Amino acid sequence: MAKSISDMLQEIVNLPYAKKLEGAKAMLGGCYGILTKKGFDSKQATVLLLTFLAAAVASDGKFSAQERNMLKDMFDDDLEGIVNMIDKSKFELMDQLVDSLGADDKSTFILLAIYVAAVDDTINKDELTYLVKLMQ
Repeated sequence: MAKSISDMLQEIVNLPYAKKLEGAKAMLGGCYGILTKKGFDSKQATVLLLTFLAAAVASDGKFSAQERNMLKDMFDDDLEGIVNMIDKSKFELMDQLVDSLGADDKSTFILLAIYVAAVDDTINKDELTYLVKLMQ
């Protein structure tokens, strides 16, 4: 019997931090590859990915210490400097980019968002709503 989305999300929520970080870094690498194929350079890809992740973590109106620490552990660049370059008005544009991807590439972005959203050991209703919107 296939697992439900809820069961799969709960499995990720239940992972220890190191495993969530490992999974997020694997998906991050895949996302960089996708964006590079679309013609973005490394800095552009980093800003786009942080914009995407900021939209995911901001979906519940909070930016927890765990989420901030995970992003710092994921990105070798100066996180604060890059975060300051994020334009919140671009959240929808990033969602449109993800929507334009094929199923396999889109699932890589969605899994990245799930790992980051789950870092505080829960995926709340607002985060789930955002993730479901990405899946459609």
